[in-house]
Amino acid sequence: MKLYWLHSLWVLLVIVLHLHMWWSFWTLRGVADWNYASFVYVLIGPAALVIASHIIIPDLLEGRIDVERHYFDTSRVF
Repeated sequence: MKLYWLHSLWVLLVIVLHLHMWWSFWTLRGVADWNYASFVYVLIGPAALVIASHIIIPDLLEGRIDVERHYFDTSRVF
């Protein structure tokens, strides 16, 4: 696998965002009253991060991966 610095930066950013999301959810542990709408609203952030992770990280089953090509193929989504 040939690495590309911009792609590595995107992956690092997504990892940091996952950690930030987890840390921000720690403050919600004291919320006693939840309703369905607020629960779904809170889940939008992690769902978006999972989708972003799926788009950014290529499938490893493809054989030899050119990460630079994958970055430019998927960069328009962001």
